[in-house]
Amino acid sequence: MKRKTVHDVWIHDLDFLSRPGYSWIERHRLNFRCRRLCRRAETVIVPSRSVADDVVRYYFVPKEKIRIIPPTEMPQNREWLH
Repeated sequence: MKRKTVHDVWIHDLDFLSRPGYSWIERHRLNFRCRRLCRRAETVIVPSRSVADDVVRYYFVPKEKIRIIPPTEMPQNREWLH
């Protein structure tokens, strides 16, 4: 069965990996979903260099797939991505 390709994935942060307040099952669920989406994505969009470094470190995403767009530069609509 062929995997579906996700065009763009937006990751705001990965706080659930290190911040207390998440149950182990919620942390596992979020980690699984985020990892799967990153693998299938053509582009992973993040707001900062530190989030980009975390995505590379935890999910082994190639740096070529990551695009850093600071929140101040994100447009209100996403038509500019297409």
